[in-house]
Amino acid sequence: MSSILLKSVILGLLSVISVFSNVNSINQTFTTVSPAITSSAAEDCMHCNGEDYRGNVSITESGYTCQRWDSQTPHHHNYVLSILQNLRENYCRNPGGDPRPWCYTTDPSKRWEYCSISLCMTEPPTIVPEFICSSEDGRYYRGTISVTKLGNTCQSWTSQTPHQHDKTSVNYPCKGLEENYCRNPDHKIAPWCYTTDPEIRWEYCNVHHCRDQPAAEDCMHCNGEDYRGNVSITESGYTCQRWDSQTPHHHNYVLSILQNLRENYCRNPGGDPRPWCYTTDPSKRWEYCSISLCTTEPPTIVPEFICSSEDGRYYRGTISVTKLGNTCQSWTSQTPHQHDRTSVNYPCKGLEENYCRNPDHKIAPWCYTTDPEIRWEYCNVHHCRDQPAAEDCMHCNGEDYRGNVSITESGYTCQRWDSQTPHHHNYVLSILQNLRENYCRNPGGDPRPWCYTTDPSKRWEYCSISLCTTEPPTIVPEFICSSEDGRYYRGTISVTKLGNTCQSWTSQTPHQHDKTSVNYPCKGLEENYCRNPDHKIAPWCYTTDPEIRWEYCNVHHCRDQPAAEDCMHCNGEDYRGNVSITESGYTCQRWDSQTPHHHNYVLSILQNLRENYCRNPGGDPRPWCYTTDPSKRWEYCSIPRCTTEPPAIVPELICSSEDGRYYRGTISVTKLGNTCQSWTSQTPHQHERTSVNYPCKVLKRTTAETLIMK
Repeated sequence: MSSILLKSVILGLLSVISVFSNVNSINQTFTTVSPAITSSAAEDCMHCNGEDYRGNVSITESGYTCQRWDSQTPHHHNYVLSILQNLRENYCRNPGGDPRPWCYTTDPSKRWEYCSISLCMTEPPTIVPEFICSSEDGRYYRGTISVTKLGNTCQSWTSQTPHQHDKTSVNYPCKGLEENYCRNPDHKIAPWCYTTDPEIRWEYCNVHHCRDQPAAEDCMHCNGEDYRGNVSITESGYTCQRWDSQTPHHHNYVLSILQNLRENYCRNPGGDPRPWCYTTDPSKRWEYCSISLCTTEPPTIVPEFICSSEDGRYYRGTISVTKLGNTCQSWTSQTPHQHDRTSVNYPCKGLEENYCRNPDHKIAPWCYTTDPEIRWEYCNVHHCRDQPAAEDCMHCNGEDYRGNVSITESGYTCQRWDSQTPHHHNYVLSILQNLRENYCRNPGGDPRPWCYTTDPSKRWEYCSISLCTTEPPTIVPEFICSSEDGRYYRGTISVTKLGNTCQSWTSQTPHQHDKTSVNYPCKGLEENYCRNPDHKIAPWCYTTDPEIRWEYCNVHHCRDQPAAEDCMHCNGEDYRGNVSITESGYTCQRWDSQTPHHHNYVLSILQNLRENYCRNPGGDPRPWCYTTDPSKRWEYCSIPRCTTEPPAIVPELICSSEDGRYYRGTISVTKLGNTCQSWTSQTPHQHERTSVNYPCKVLKRTTAETLIMK
């Protein structure tokens, strides 16, 4: 694996060099354009090799989406989330001391890849170096022992003779790889080194463990989860099997993860009633150990009352209902379900009343239910890391929310916006670029952010996101006319297009409704003025006529009058003029109509699709429209080019934002390593993506394609 890791690092460096030197013949898999939005924020960075990284990056350096750690599809793995609780969602992590964070990918053909996470500018957290002995697996040992257990002299970490290796201070920073001292840079079970003997590549060192000596009182608190003593015989006298052995009993415990599983000492790695071990007797797989209870008080824990951290073992709140609404059975009761999860068997676990708890290391707090047909269920205890950070909050109804909450208010995991499984939807990510990953969003002016869920039986649900304590961003109210869909119109028109008087938003007569200032804050729902709180195509109101629930208002659109020069720049993506006839003379179909031609454009999202005006919503060569002729679905419009300069854009040279339409860098190799054909060439592929058809797109040379297709 060492050579694979080194190769990955070298290839990664070569791909970076290729961006700046236009080298396009390197024989390896290249990334196309790394989205700028996945770049680490100022605080989303790593120290050293990222073992302590807890950020939210979930895309690899080549752009693969990370597989969730709690999933075995498409790649099976042995990581246990109840043990490694930092393996959350599909975030990049470094659980095994590798050179940097990585993840398994959702691509069946790509098992795993490193992630691109920037180094923090601040100093790494201070560690307490161990000079005399080592604790746990010895990763912090900084002593000067340089001889192995068998007496071989250690090879210097800076040397590649006699053994070549990748365990250098460049690949493994902050690991103390100076001289030839014994170290543990990669999470082996103890300090080790390469040897100067060409025949012996590496060996463990004889570094004394800080806990090898029995404590004055070899005892346990509670159920012994924190027991680190040296008892190695079971209560019936069986000798314990070593944890690093698979003989005579095979097991799945990984010592590089559970470093307290040392020698053959009794331990409790899984939240059982007390410490135990596998035995050296083939006929006896395992047995509990007899360890006395300490007479001193157990270590103080910080109880969690509002939310749970990690797997919820310290949750001491009073939630007593499961996710599906079933009442919890009391832990002191054996009715309707008999069980052994009692305060006697699981001391210090808070098994009082019928509150949700996690005494046995499940993945979250749970309880037995009072329903005889349902033995137990998980509870809807909010995870402390799901709570929005101080800055992860929303203003008003969260239309501008761009945080990372991805769990609904009832605990359902959100479906990715780029997925149609299990729920099909019509949201177009190339248009609504803020619909990222599976984060809660409010694309349609609803009361608050929401998401589709990964549960086939629950299509969608609102998310629980706190309101920001700061003032919402200032908007420029429109008093005379409305722009786009009129969401910022704050004028005093209170009569509909057909002359009906508007009902006050604070009134429920004659029409009951939920469009109130409580449900739709910051929308100007005072009096009976025309407004657009919910992303309709224009300002509207309920009417005072009991027979007519609501109507649009006659609010003049700020762009209704043709500009002095009704023209377009580039390919007319920003065209907002009033031309409504095609180049052959067909009248344009209204965008809010499905007759005679059905289409999938959503006006609440693409608010510039007004009336029947020619538009270019999908990056085509020029504006167009559907026609009112059933035999002619659509046609381009004839709009002259402006004589003025097009609006300036800020070209993106290193990475891309949103869908990459402004990327102007020099990458010219595809993800799979194929060289790009020049845009000015029709060989070997003929195409229409030329600078004539797509002006202002800088279609020169062979830069990567980022056009949006209709």
